[in-house]
Amino acid sequence: MMRYAAEGDPESVENILEDMEESGLEPGPFAHHACVFACVKAGRPDDGLGAMREMFAQGLKPIAQSYTAMIHGYMRSGQAEEAQAIFRSLQSSGHDAYTGWLAITTQLFAAGQQAAARQLVEHRQPQWLPDADLYEHIIKSVCTSTAERPFSYMLRTQQPAGQLNNADDHIQEALQVLSEMQTRMAVELRHIYPILEACGVHGSASAAETLIKQMMWTSQYPPPDGHCMECLAKAHIQSGSRNLREGLKTVLALVHKAQLPVTRKMRALLVEGSLLEDDLQGALRYFHTLRPAGRMATSVPDDVLDDLLYKLSAANMPAELLRTIMLMKSDFMRLPPVSTDSSGRSFLTLWLATRHLSAPPAAPEPGFEGVTVQPEVKAKSDVTEVDGVKIFEGKYAMNDEGKVLSPSAQKLSHLKAELTARGLSTQGKSAELKRRVMAARSAEPPDMAKAIRKKEAKQDAKRKKQREKEAAAGRGPEAQLAGADSDNKLKIQITSYGSGVPKVVEEFEAVVEDDEDVMDDVEEDVDPMQPATAATGLDDDSDYIVSDGNSAEDLLDDSNDAVSDLPAPPVSVSAPTQRLPSNQECGAEVALQLLAFGIDLFGSATAQDYEQMLQAAEAEQNPRVARGLAGSWHPVIKSAFDPETVRQMYTRAAKVCIAAKGTGAVHAQNVLQQAFQRGMELDPELQKEIQQQIDQQQQQQQQPTTS
Repeated sequence: MMRYAAEGDPESVENILEDMEESGLEPGPFAHHACVFACVKAGRPDDGLGAMREMFAQGLKPIAQSYTAMIHGYMRSGQAEEAQAIFRSLQSSGHDAYTGWLAITTQLFAAGQQAAARQLVEHRQPQWLPDADLYEHIIKSVCTSTAERPFSYMLRTQQPAGQLNNADDHIQEALQVLSEMQTRMAVELRHIYPILEACGVHGSASAAETLIKQMMWTSQYPPPDGHCMECLAKAHIQSGSRNLREGLKTVLALVHKAQLPVTRKMRALLVEGSLLEDDLQGALRYFHTLRPAGRMATSVPDDVLDDLLYKLSAANMPAELLRTIMLMKSDFMRLPPVSTDSSGRSFLTLWLATRHLSAPPAAPEPGFEGVTVQPEVKAKSDVTEVDGVKIFEGKYAMNDEGKVLSPSAQKLSHLKAELTARGLSTQGKSAELKRRVMAARSAEPPDMAKAIRKKEAKQDAKRKKQREKEAAAGRGPEAQLAGADSDNKLKIQITSYGSGVPKVVEEFEAVVEDDEDVMDDVEEDVDPMQPATAATGLDDDSDYIVSDGNSAEDLLDDSNDAVSDLPAPPVSVSAPTQRLPSNQECGAEVALQLLAFGIDLFGSATAQDYEQMLQAAEAEQNPRVARGLAGSWHPVIKSAFDPETVRQMYTRAAKVCIAAKGTGAVHAQNVLQQAFQRGMELDPELQKEIQQQIDQQQQQQQQPTTS
């Protein structure tokens, strides 16, 4: 009978019962229990209830297992009220209802019936203690209870549930439940997860750290895993502590001692924590370590990614912004619509608003606590006012005597005025605003591309030296270079192409080794404005490249340098890469690249982004950028601006093209044709000027050339 019952075959069980009655054997409660159990296994709890009623009709008393089986049957079919009615019948039957209590309470918790399950727990018999499965649900319920809906498992020995007023009280009670469980049975990680997750949500870092240390150093709890460490890191981030950096260092130290790998979620939390500390270099370092650790798209939340990109742009770091977006694109990442500032600009062009495009700014000198050296006020014309506060050069808050104030000496009004002038958020407390101003004033990050440029320039010098030696030895057509009066020194110039116009940005002498095989190690020249061909898009000497190991030791900083917090050791990359421009080199060309990547990743840029990039193209007289904008902006600017403004933007783009030499007039004509096809009225004078330049170019091409 029990074999048929286990197979869910109540018909076969009923046949056996009939055979027993025909043979003169009276079936007892255990025989009828087989019929109840078979109905439950078949998913027919109502038929099982009919079998129990038949037992009562025959004067038989069902056994406790029949009640428990019916509880499971009704709960599995989603009939919680019927299951509770069966449990009440079990309590009044005279049987020990402990197994039924375990079954219905566990099933109610699993079904999300928190109120009913909590009531059964709070009104249980004193001798009824949970099993391992019910302990897991009770700990979860204690950790998630609120002041409006309090729940206390330790009601008989501890304070009433109404006195549990905050999250820390509930976490402490969950720890007491865990201690009680540890005296009766083995504690598993599934019982500890809810407590650590609650600590992470409510920022109870001290409680989480204490529990994890007990797991590491005592035998009463299982050793922690990566998820436990992630909850501890989350707790430090949510705590709002001023020592967040030290807290994250403690987490990584515990990960290292526990010999655990640094998970992708942990690296993503380190990115979030670094952003909260306004440590952009640390955030970039941890974000780039996600690449060898796995897919970034499933690791970093969208709001953290948006915050990272926005802060990079606000800190005037377009090179790192481009590098980060290239990594996202290579990892097939997408984001929801990005946030904008008060002017409607997104992070794609926010950095252009504070950039002097005609002359890229030099890296400022660092001062006390990383704050830039205070500038000298030269003319009152450079002073403006924002909300009644004097602002020098649109960046620095001043007092009434005309002295630039350091962030530590600024009042709340000065902080908000300077942040408003810089286009940054003014939300937050005074301490947070001060950190934001300090980050905005901080020096440019180390130019990662500078070492690469020097390396390439030295390789160019080696090429020249090799050709000079071959020419002197009669092995080449070139004569010896004039002015090369030294056999080991050459004058090297480093040229930047970031703004579309070649410009010498550095000049120095390099010692060239006399190596006959020097050409074997020379790489091919690369276009400095082209994106990297490798998947990472990183420079060979970049500090952001890390090994693909998952050890916490790779992220720990053995020194006490508080500025370079937890750096990852750089290693070389064998894949060929092309260098990216530095922050100083970035101009309209980089803005156009960011726009292209932004359209792929986010769907579209804002109308203000297009306006900002057009201003950059005008400042640099860059026809390629102007032509690229005119070919992609119409759906966005048409819905944001009036027709006259849209027509003027096309006209401005055409003027940038016509000012260029060569085929600039043809490109300007193409821009106007795009405007005409989209219903824009054209400027007759501008059309006439374009046609005249085209005619002149054609005449020059038709003139015969003389030797």
